[in-house]
Amino acid sequence: MLLNISQVSQMVKLGPSTIRRMAARGEFPVGRKLNKKNRVWYEEEVTRWIIETLGEPVSKSRSNGKTWLSSLVGKS
Repeated sequence: MLLNISQVSQMVKLGPSTIRRMAARGEFPVGRKLNKKNRVWYEEEVTRWIIETLGEPVSKSRSNGKTWLSSLVGKS
């Protein structure tokens, strides 16, 4: 399944700008250009990144309410 930036953002609990910055730094899958303005990601590639990066699904399971992913990138 192909995901747009909004869907990826919801899936990983990061904002679109953060995702783009991380992709530019090689810290997140780059995705594929759909056209001049839009980029898409394969759901499997995003899921694989989550598992490889976190070793678990994204959830608000910490006592401070932050997601494991947001603590990784320093965002709340």
